[in-house]
Amino acid sequence: MFISTGAEPIITEVPMFAELTLGALSFYAATRAARSLFQRRGLNSSWRPIVEPGSDRERLFATLLPWGPGLAERFGLHPAVLFAQAALETGNGRSQTMVRNNAYWGVKASTESVSTASARAARIARESGLPIRPFSAERWSTHEVRDGHTVQEAAGFRIYPDLLSGAADYADLVTRTRYEATRETGDPYKQLGVIWGRGYATSERYMESVSGLIESITGTRKPSWIPEFTERILADRASRRDTESTVNWMLDL
Repeated sequence: MFISTGAEPIITEVPMFAELTLGALSFYAATRAARSLFQRRGLNSSWRPIVEPGSDRERLFATLLPWGPGLAERFGLHPAVLFAQAALETGNGRSQTMVRNNAYWGVKASTESVSTASARAARIARESGLPIRPFSAERWSTHEVRDGHTVQEAAGFRIYPDLLSGAADYADLVTRTRYEATRETGDPYKQLGVIWGRGYATSERYMESVSGLIESITGTRKPSWIPEFTERILADRASRRDTESTVNWMLDL
């Protein structure tokens, strides 16, 4: 469920925050200064990640922190999932291609999705109250797992005119349609299980890698069910079975 805040558009604040984070101010000074800009616009949140000072991950999170947690919560997503997937998909911000194109979450783009991008952006803007702009697409080389083998192939990826649009498009995607079971739980590990289990990524190590990031940035212990869940999902994929029953099993734990 979306939380209605009556927030006015905030797109004009994003470049201002970019100047703060890329300038001489420290991470914490920048986030404190920018946070006040977004609090009165409905994207404030008390959630904060644990991060090593001076690290690439800290610099990546600095671009998300003032509004990212509040945006995730507005869509019913735990902020740790949004932050952890951004860290993995961008290599802690080291992928210049992903960062330059505001594609922090590596969302794929089909021909159909590109053709409906404007309508999708309008719907998200209307439902969330955020100034979302449509994505376009580029084809990049990527690695996928096919029949148990890692292969290199070209795939379409969504690219965005600004980071806020990219974050909102991703958050909307992973809380709807085949991923809508993320709304049944507030547990970030189980939300990630829905996202990976229902096909967001083909990598066999995706669940392990991103859950490790969630563990690190939240200071919580990974659940003991993750290895068995991973094995079950991989078995479903190897047998070309639908993974819904395995995802439901995980959610019931």
